[in-house]
Amino acid sequence: MPALVNQAKSSAATVSPREFFLEWMMSTAPFAFRSANESYANFKSELSTLLEVHSADLLLVGSGQLGFSLNPTQLLRDFRPGSDLDVAVISPILFEAAWLNLLEIRDQVRMLDAGERHRFKKTRENFFDGYLRPDMLPTECALKTAWFPRLAGPFRTPLATKHQVTAWLFRSWWHVEAFYCDAITRVQPQIRKLLEQE
Repeated sequence: MPALVNQAKSSAATVSPREFFLEWMMSTAPFAFRSANESYANFKSELSTLLEVHSADLLLVGSGQLGFSLNPTQLLRDFRPGSDLDVAVISPILFEAAWLNLLEIRDQVRMLDAGERHRFKKTRENFFDGYLRPDMLPTECALKTAWFPRLAGPFRTPLATKHQVTAWLFRSWWHVEAFYCDAITRVQPQIRKLLEQE
């Protein structure tokens, strides 16, 4: 395992969540693109065109960024061939458009099955925290039917042809930082335990 990944894991266990976020998620070159000898800028440019957002408003997160996962169910699992390329998309304009669309379809959702109602309820909770997940959006939502499917490509960047690209839409950079700082806070004690066992 590359020394930089071990250093990031150690930091995840010891430094403040905000310090970890700023250093390892915002300022360090993405792990997936370090080892693949490919251009992260080219990938962001392609994604920018597909999603119609500025490339500066895209951030690779997760194991593709760090070399390991912060997901509690896969904590510290290495980036591997089956891993996704997870991207945070920051767009207040798209976020507000999604909000208006959700308001338009809320009566339709209330008449649908329990699964759709559950997704709508979860989307409302996520919305309050400043982000939207495609898997939690109601089927009728335009963001789910028209925007998120663009993540399927096609891509010219070789790494993106080998890994599924997924994205969450965030209201602002503040919301991205708040979300990941909270996530790191929640898993930090478990990261310490796992590293002590190694």
